[in-house]
Amino acid sequence: MFSFDNVIGNRENILNMEMSLKNKKVFHSYIVTGEEGIGKLFITNCFIKKLQCETNDACGNCYSCRSFELGNNPDVIYVKPTKANNLSVDDIREQVKLNSSIKPYTCRYKIFVLENADKMTVAAQNALLKILEEPPNFLIFFLLGENIKNFLPTIISRCAIINMKPVPIPEVKKFLTQNEISEDLAQICSVYSQGNIGRALKLASDEKFIVMREKIIEIINSLANCNVANALLFVNEFENFKDDLKTVFDIIYFWYTDLIFFKSTNNASFICSTDKLELITKNNDKKLYSKINAIEKAKKYLSRNTNFKLTFSSLLLVLSEV
Repeated sequence: MFSFDNVIGNRENILNMEMSLKNKKVFHSYIVTGEEGIGKLFITNCFIKKLQCETNDACGNCYSCRSFELGNNPDVIYVKPTKANNLSVDDIREQVKLNSSIKPYTCRYKIFVLENADKMTVAAQNALLKILEEPPNFLIFFLLGENIKNFLPTIISRCAIINMKPVPIPEVKKFLTQNEISEDLAQICSVYSQGNIGRALKLASDEKFIVMREKIIEIINSLANCNVANALLFVNEFENFKDDLKTVFDIIYFWYTDLIFFKSTNNASFICSTDKLELITKNNDKKLYSKINAIEKAKKYLSRNTNFKLTFSSLLLVLSEV
């Protein structure tokens, strides 16, 4: 159900939206930014439901609210690419321009929602700009995208900006446990998500992530008893996860930060890997900070397309030191 009460975090954005409704100062165009999975579309839909509600309170009972929840409100149009992956100039002309001058059928506003709008071609943005320059009073646009820098400055200047922010980790964990996810897995996924609810939910249901994490932690703990030759054999194991390097580095990084936090505080409430507490308490590694530095360096090198095997060989040699 689309309600601001169901939005986790981002209370400042919600307050600003509600104040604009209360003061009757609704903009004709909004840019909603934030990384994938952060909740851009959900909060947009919550706002749209209130905008179109006959009472401006998302009552859930009026025709507009009921039709919106069912996904068939005739005055809310979700613009989709028809040929390529991204919205083209033809999509804007055919789906937006031809409909933008037609008054709403039943509701107060005619609303267009453009997902991945930051990936529109320049020609598509210029076509949209012509509509944004002098929109009819009944028209509202929501442009959703990860990177605001991809929008033309002329588009940005005509839009109110809603910047979706990460949710505090404890709130993510609470949300996951309320959705019947175990305490340990909720703790892990909330930290790995870095405040992104969508990512946290995806990780919690991703068997590949769970298996990968188990395998990588097993390898890291095996390194302590390895000679150089055996340590380098693990490079092939990491090559199996080559397509998901961000997650690989997250797993390694959070493991060592857990070791540092526990060693510094002797308090398990500060760690991510509560399911591995026994391993953490037994660890006596004295080179944790140098290993964190090595992880950061390897991550940086691979982002510059350096040789994978060479980079991971160097990393594993550092991680095997005790």
